[in-house]
Amino acid sequence: MQQIYLPKAVCRGVRVDVHTPPEAVEQALVTLGRNIRTARRRRRLSRQQLAEKVGMSRYLMADIEAGKPTTAMAAYVGVLWALGLRGFG
Repeated sequence: MQQIYLPKAVCRGVRVDVHTPPEAVEQALVTLGRNIRTARRRRRLSRQQLAEKVGMSRYLMADIEAGKPTTAMAAYVGVLWALGLRGFG
């Protein structure tokens, strides 16, 4: 049976069973977020500037740099593309 990872949620007043990603996945996202922050800083871009280039909010950029597992992978890929990282542009 495949597990689906969902953010913590309450549905009609009843707590929904929530799964979190495995520790290795969480750690990989944190590492990716740190690498994205480093790449942004090396390009001397603010979070706001990079967020505008991708078409997202600076708050979502902060979530990406923090490696939050509830952030859509499309957001991560969009930022990698905007930074011109190999394989994304």
